[in-house]
Amino acid sequence: MQTVTGAVVRALLEHLHPDGLDGDDVAAVLRTVQGGEPALHLLVLTGSLGLLDVDDQPPELTPAAATRSSVALISALLATAGSPLQPWLDAALAERRRAETVEIP
Repeated sequence: MQTVTGAVVRALLEHLHPDGLDGDDVAAVLRTVQGGEPALHLLVLTGSLGLLDVDDQPPELTPAAATRSSVALISALLATAGSPLQPWLDAALAERRRAETVEIP
């Protein structure tokens, strides 16, 4: 999941857990998310970390479901970080622009 929302989720997770995530950390993050399906939130979380194979996405992880779950995760992570969205969104968009300008050998 290499989207802007996925990049924001990843950056917030890395900010809040600079020493890495373990199972307890993931469970704690999932407990803070309001609404939606916890299983989908877990899929989006693992996808944002690059741990979900794009070819093996379960059918319930539709683009719309992934977007809703990403927004819920971002909201929960921002509340935990006590931070506004704008700097995280700006950084994700800047990284996306940079990645699109890099030539692939």
